[in-house]
Amino acid sequence: MKPLLIYGASYAGTLKMIRAINERHPTYEVIGYVDDAKFGKEPEYMGLPILGGQEYLNTWGAQDGEVLNNVYATTPGRKTVTERILASGRPMATLVHPDVDTAFSTIGAGCLVMAGVDMGVNAALADHAAVKMNSVISHDCQIGCYVFVGPGAVICGHVRIEEGAYIGAGALIKERLTIGAWSVVGMGACVIRDVEPNTTVAGNPARLLR
Repeated sequence: MKPLLIYGASYAGTLKMIRAINERHPTYEVIGYVDDAKFGKEPEYMGLPILGGQEYLNTWGAQDGEVLNNVYATTPGRKTVTERILASGRPMATLVHPDVDTAFSTIGAGCLVMAGVDMGVNAALADHAAVKMNSVISHDCQIGCYVFVGPGAVICGHVRIEEGAYIGAGALIKERLTIGAWSVVGMGACVIRDVEPNTTVAGNPARLLR
């Protein structure tokens, strides 16, 4: 089995997905967590040790090991962690729940696709995107790097979500729209028109907040 370090000791659902993957085909042995904020304050998370921070990652001796980016609170934060992992020279893990059908879609490097996600025909995730449980990425959608799609979000066909956008849990995005780079779509929002880059929208229908 391949050694796996998890960067970010904060989301237990990742361990459930790794367990599901290993039940189908033994793949990963989780060594523990890397977390700069929690190291020295908390000895473990979900029964696994918090081994250190960035310095531990830089000196990790497992030649065939991979690192999983488990940071989702903000997309800029996810990008920062990704860059730290890549700078360490360690390969990044790409995890897709074994029940998710990706036969007609494309999944980029370093992505995370959780249980219950419906990936449509010709849908594509760029590198380092994260799609949480029970979301729908409909046909011909293009999801950019570092995008986060929250649990239960529904993205209709031919939607383009640009780099770093954050889609809140339960959001609904109408077909053929563009969600601009580094924008935020609030939880439960119903988006019926394009969203400009670096803006925040929320509500039903979604309106500009800032």
